[in-house]
Amino acid sequence: MKVIAINGDTVKEALDFAGRGSAIVNLIAEDKGATTLAKWQMIMEIGFLHRAPMLFMNMDKMMGPDFEKGLANLKTALESAPNETPATATYEVKELEWPETTYLGSKTEAVEFANIPTFLGSHFSPELTDLTKNNVKPESAPSGIYFSYDETKGKAEMAAVFKVTKGTKMKGYESYHYPASNVLHVAYYGDYSKTKAAHDVIGQYMKDKKLEYSVVIEEYVTDPGVEKDMSKWLTNIYYVLK
Repeated sequence: MKVIAINGDTVKEALDFAGRGSAIVNLIAEDKGATTLAKWQMIMEIGFLHRAPMLFMNMDKMMGPDFEKGLANLKTALESAPNETPATATYEVKELEWPETTYLGSKTEAVEFANIPTFLGSHFSPELTDLTKNNVKPESAPSGIYFSYDETKGKAEMAAVFKVTKGTKMKGYESYHYPASNVLHVAYYGDYSKTKAAHDVIGQYMKDKKLEYSVVIEEYVTDPGVEKDMSKWLTNIYYVLK
């Protein structure tokens, strides 16, 4: 078996059956919040004469034990692997003064962690269109306000928003206003859906400083449609302090 590609949450491998054929195997890691769901997928071309016998073969019985063993080994390896690069060495937490700020956007919804990118993507485009139609100029990149995280249920109470001028209102949209305060800020570069390490750093910082926050705001600065290099995608993460 040979790894031939890694794309996001999928590892693609080439599997050779010693001259009896080959297959493409995908290992898919699906984020479930506090846990990860690992899936195996095998794609193989079967000749016409061999298709009928395949209908009567119990593939789960033939290959299931090997897959179960592989997943068990993967779980053991990941859980026992040392943390060689502490998250605190990667991100710098800054304490900043936060001006009075107003956001306009979707109503607050409980969204599963794995569905957050889809939720944001489905709201930002129509919101921007409506803002333009109403001659409202956004004062920030598209952002997400996170009111709470439920690690047990794997859900976040959140809204998809744009920063606007104080007092701006639009039919069908919620307004979120925050007075001037102090915030913690981390500039994160990378996949927008992989910010957990940066949040962990801020969480440890607050624990050490005995700080508490009211909401979390992620500002998605870089347009993926323009910048294809994911390592250059900037997310400004703000924890609004109480």
